[in-house]
Amino acid sequence: MEQVIVRVSSKRQITLPAAIYKRLGIQPGQKLLLEVQGDKIILSPKTTSYTQLLLDILTTGVAFTLLLYF
Repeated sequence: MEQVIVRVSSKRQITLPAAIYKRLGIQPGQKLLLEVQGDKIILSPKTTSYTQLLLDILTTGVAFTLLLYF
């Protein structure tokens, strides 16, 4: 699992590191799924369907998830 530290701006915004942005294939304007689990924020690229999610898991072996710790 890759971990990075990001800063929250005064507008409550974060910038995704370019390497993660590119690796996950995130596009400008794309929606991300934000989940709170305990004291963790989990950001995941929003898939268009469960079929796409299963395809990603089968082709890569893992689901793409970015964990941000605060």
